[in-house]
Amino acid sequence: MSRIDLGDNMKKPTTVPATAQGFYERTDSKNTGDICAQLADALEQRLRGELSKEEYKAKKSELKIGAAFYTPHAHFNKAYKSKDGDPVDSGKAIIDVDGNPNGREIYELRIKGHEKELGINMFNISIGGGGFAVLFDIPEGLERQQAQAWMAHQLGDIEYDKAVHERERGIYIPCREYILYLDEQLMFGDELHPARLSEEELEKYRTAEAKSLTTVVSTNPIVLEAVEPSPRALAAFDETLTMTGLDLATLNREGVRHNTLKLLLPTLCQMMSQEELLGVLSIKMSDYSKEQDCLTLVSNFYEKYVDQNRPMNQKQQEVFLRSLKAGEQTASPDGPLRKEPVMDINVKTLPIGLRESLKPYPQNMWPALIVGQMPALMALADGVQYRYCDGKMSYLGGMAIIVGEQASNKSAVEEAVERWLVDLRHDDEIVREREDKVRDANRNRKANERAQEAPAGVVRVVPITISCSKLLKRLKKSQGHCMYSICTEAETLLKSNTGGSWAQKWDIYRNAFGRERWGVDFNSDQSESGDVRVAYNWTILGTPHTIKKMFCGRNESNAENGLSSRMMLSEMPDNMFAKITVFKELTESEQNRISEATALLRTASGFYDTPRLRKAIDQWLEEKRMEASLNMDFIMDRFRRRAGVIGFRCGVVFMLLEGKESKNCVDFAVKMAEYTLQMQLKMFRPLLAKHYADNADGNVGGYVNGSIFEQLPATFTMQDLRKLKGSEFCDGTLYTIISRWKSDGWVEKNGKSWTKKKR
Repeated sequence: MSRIDLGDNMKKPTTVPATAQGFYERTDSKNTGDICAQLADALEQRLRGELSKEEYKAKKSELKIGAAFYTPHAHFNKAYKSKDGDPVDSGKAIIDVDGNPNGREIYELRIKGHEKELGINMFNISIGGGGFAVLFDIPEGLERQQAQAWMAHQLGDIEYDKAVHERERGIYIPCREYILYLDEQLMFGDELHPARLSEEELEKYRTAEAKSLTTVVSTNPIVLEAVEPSPRALAAFDETLTMTGLDLATLNREGVRHNTLKLLLPTLCQMMSQEELLGVLSIKMSDYSKEQDCLTLVSNFYEKYVDQNRPMNQKQQEVFLRSLKAGEQTASPDGPLRKEPVMDINVKTLPIGLRESLKPYPQNMWPALIVGQMPALMALADGVQYRYCDGKMSYLGGMAIIVGEQASNKSAVEEAVERWLVDLRHDDEIVREREDKVRDANRNRKANERAQEAPAGVVRVVPITISCSKLLKRLKKSQGHCMYSICTEAETLLKSNTGGSWAQKWDIYRNAFGRERWGVDFNSDQSESGDVRVAYNWTILGTPHTIKKMFCGRNESNAENGLSSRMMLSEMPDNMFAKITVFKELTESEQNRISEATALLRTASGFYDTPRLRKAIDQWLEEKRMEASLNMDFIMDRFRRRAGVIGFRCGVVFMLLEGKESKNCVDFAVKMAEYTLQMQLKMFRPLLAKHYADNADGNVGGYVNGSIFEQLPATFTMQDLRKLKGSEFCDGTLYTIISRWKSDGWVEKNGKSWTKKKR
C-alpha cells in the first residue's frame, strides 16, 4: 500500500491512497494543465512588472484553488486534516524551493544520474513554474528537517521553505511536462530505499544549529572571510591547475585534497589575496573549502611561506600573464558577472567524421574546430530540409568566424575543413578545366567564328573574393546546391569588399542564412542579371582587430542589421608564451571515416523530422527569454533567437552523421546554441550597445518618447507608460524604451516603480 495520499481539492480535503494511475490522471487532467498555463502567464506578468509582488501572490493563491494535491509526509487512515485523521508517517521528506527558476539546470548538473543513490522519488518544477520540489526517502538516522537540510546541500546549498515539514502538508500536483524525474516504485510502493550516509555525515546534520558557511574561525583567533573572486583570479586558478596536469575531479577526490591543493598554493598565493583565494576555493572546491583543514592549510601557507615581494619564477609569470587576459567583464548594474563562453566537448559522444576530425589537435582547440567546420558540413548536406520550432521548413546554412591572434594556429581550422572538401574540390576541378578550355578557345577564335557557350557545371567551392557578378552566375548554375568558401584571413575579404556597392557582399551573406532571394537587373546584356535563392556558406579566420572592422566603421551597420546574429563564432586558444603546439597525424582508417561521413552528408536529402531537437531548443529559447526578461537584457533577447536556429542546425548535422536523434545529438545542439549566444554577446554586445546609444537622440528613441517622458509623474510604473504610449505597442517596445532611459541615466529603479531623475 502507498505511503502517501492523493486529493483533488485543498478546500475539500478528502484523500485516497496514491497510485501511479491516480497520480497520472491528475497530472494529465485539463484542470491541471489550465492551472499551470495560467500560473505561467501570471509569472510572466510579474517578471515584466505588470503585477506587483502582492498582486502576483493573490493571483497565484486564487488560481491554485481546485488544484489536485498529494501528501508527501503521511498516509491518512481516516479524514485528512482532522483530529482523528490517524496519520501514518511516510518516511519521506519534500524540499520545496520557491522563487528559484533554475530547477531544470540544478537537476541536470547535480542530480541527474544519482537519483537512486539519493533515494529520490520525484523531482519536479512547481505548479507555479517559479520553483521546484524534490520528494525523497529520509536517510536512516535523520529526522525530517535534518534530511531536508541534507538534500539542500546535495542541490547546492540552496534556500528552501523550512516550514514544509509537518505531516499534514499538501503539495500541488503539476502537469506532466513539469515532472523531470519520477520513480513509480519508490513513490507509490510500500518500501523505502533511502540514501546511505556515513556516521560523520549523520552527525553533521543531526546538529540543531547549522554552522555558518560564510565565516569560519580558525584555531587561532583570525577570522577568514571569503570575498567574491574576480575573473582574473578564477583564470589564475584554471591556469595553475592546467600547469600541474590536474583536473577538478582529481583535485576534489577525498583523501588527497590536502596534498593536491598544496601543489597549487605556491603559485596561487602569489596571484591573489588570502580572502580572494578562499572565494575561488568556494567555487572550485566547494565541499573542502568549508572544512577546517582547508582553512588552516591556506592560513598557514600565507603566514609561513608567502612573500609578496619575492620575484615570480617562470611558471608563475606565465600564469600571471595569462590571467591578465581575463578582465572584469561585468553585466548590467543589476545583472550577474558574465563568464567566458565555454563549450565542454566529450569527443567520445561525437558522431563519425566529426570525432575523427578533432583527433590531431589539442583539446583547447576543439570548440574553434567544431564551429569552423559546421558551415562546410551544412553545405555538404544542402539537400536536407527540417522543421524548426516555429513550424517553418528550412535548409541548413551557416557562416562561421574564428578569431585568433597572429600565429595562433588558425590554419588548423582550414586543414580540418579541407578534409571534408576533398570530393567537392575534385568535382570542381573537372568543371573548371572545361570552363578554361572554352575560355581559351573563345579567346583565340577568329572574328567571324561564333563563340562557344560556357559549359554547364556546378562549382561548389569558390574563393571568398569572388565578385558579386560571378557569384550570381555560379548561383544560377548551382542546380540548388550550396556553395562554400574558406577564407584564411579576413583582411582579404575586406579588401575585396571595398570596390563600390556592387563589390560588397554583406547583403548576400545575410540572405544566405535563410536561402532568401537576391539578384539584380541591368539594362546592358553584357552585365550579369538574375534573381536567385542564395545558398552560400563560409568560414572566415582572422585577427581580432580585422574581424572587428567587419562590424565597425563603414561596416558598423552589420552589427545591427542582423548579420551579426547570423554568425557562429569561436576563438583560438591564447598561446601567449606557450611552447610550440605539436599536432598528430590521422591514420588511414580515420581519414576513411571522414570520407564516409562526407558521403553520408552529400547523399542525405529530403525532409528529416526532429521532434526531440524541437522540444530541446524550444525549452532552451524559453529559458533564455525568461533570463533576458528578468534582466531587461534586450540585446540578449535579440541574439537568442538565431542562436537557437544555429544550434538546431548543428543538431541536424549531428543527427545525419549518427543516423538517429539521440540524447548526445540533443545535448550537442543545446551546447552549440548556448556557446553561439555567449560568443555573440561577447563579440557584439559592446558594438550594439554603442549603436543604440549613438542613435538615441535627446528624446531617447525620438521626439514622441521624449514627450511621453515629460508627461510621466516623478515616480511611475509600467502601467503609466502604457497609458501614455498606447495599447497598440507591445511590452517589448516599452521595455526597450525604459532600458534606454535607464542606460542614459534618466530613470532609476525604486522598488516596484521607476523614478525620474533630473537631466
